[in-house]
Amino acid sequence: MANDIVYRPDWNVASVDAASTIAGGYLRGSEMPVARSIPDDLPSALKSRWSEKEAGGLGYRLAIAQDAASTVLGRLTEESRADLVAAVDSLPEGVRAVVYAELGEGVSGHVRDASPADVSAFAASEIGHQLVSEWGGRAPKRVATFNKRADRMLDSMTDEGVGYFMARFTTLDVEQAKAFIRELGK
Repeated sequence: MANDIVYRPDWNVASVDAASTIAGGYLRGSEMPVARSIPDDLPSALKSRWSEKEAGGLGYRLAIAQDAASTVLGRLTEESRADLVAAVDSLPEGVRAVVYAELGEGVSGHVRDASPADVSAFAASEIGHQLVSEWGGRAPKRVATFNKRADRMLDSMTDEGVGYFMARFTTLDVEQAKAFIRELGK
């Protein structure tokens, strides 16, 4: 018991394997994410950062980003998917790297719920109103999570990069924008 982080009476030291550890407990019922393939156009700086042991490895981070992208694209029509992919592909490499990096972060950690004023401000747009209605009682947490992740993403871009990103983002149709915001709100 002295070596266990969490006391588990069903463990005995000889039978503990990776799936039984605290990390394995988080993955119970699911597999460790595995990248589908490594795209040729994956920005080299991102590839290098994700390859570091502390990041979990390239395959792990890329798999999380690919799963997030799949979720975003999965709700769209085929034509809308192609348009969104083309919009992202048209961004400069540095901006794409920041977007991919944020998607590769996965589900956000703890955030304090957004204030009623922040939720109201978010809901002031057509898209925000639709998402707040969809999220219901989870809206304060989702709005706060979206704001945290969007701020982190935009703060990682140069001023010129923010300009490129916003020029593309504001041309997305309602469903494309909602799909992206929904993912950042997780």
